[in-house]
Amino acid sequence: MVNIISNEDLIDHISEYDAILVGANIYAHMNGGFAFDVKRQYPYVHEANINTRYGDITRMGTILEVTHDNNPTFCLCYIVEHISTRPDIKKTNLDYESLEKCLNLINILYKGKHIASPLLGASQFDGNGDKEKIIQIFKSAFKDVDIDIYDYEQDTICQKWRKAYKIGAKLKKTASKKEYEQYIIKSKQKLTKGESNT
Repeated sequence: MVNIISNEDLIDHISEYDAILVGANIYAHMNGGFAFDVKRQYPYVHEANINTRYGDITRMGTILEVTHDNNPTFCLCYIVEHISTRPDIKKTNLDYESLEKCLNLINILYKGKHIASPLLGASQFDGNGDKEKIIQIFKSAFKDVDIDIYDYEQDTICQKWRKAYKIGAKLKKTASKKEYEQYIIKSKQKLTKGESNT
């Protein structure tokens, strides 16, 4: 069953699932959006990713299951061959066939499990694909797995800092000093978690 959750960041809900899907490219870049959050907060995922063969086209449509001690399980889904270096140009880099292969494989491997995913392939960081087409691929692939798809605007780390700053600036004017200070502490903790491992 496919359930779509709008405007919530998946990184805040990782512990609720048996496995988490992450859009990946064959060059092991995890430089933005949800993949970057995973890289910073769960560095063992990035380490496994960079230990794969760089630029290996045969990885398209495959997954890399990454587990580490009692930490969450992540599945890197290799769905992008070419990486966009121009975020201002909305070019589709998503390989829809590879996405379909990955999701069908996940449906077999995680039968009866509860998993989560961002809307793989829809963000600028993992393919810039067509959202409606991607949702249909998810719906047709997942017959034996409960999956929550988090559909939200993924940001760069700079964008996350800017948003946090704007909220903080408003709170400084309207909230108590204690509420403002608590917000600043929580924001810094969230935005710098795992920073030394990147």
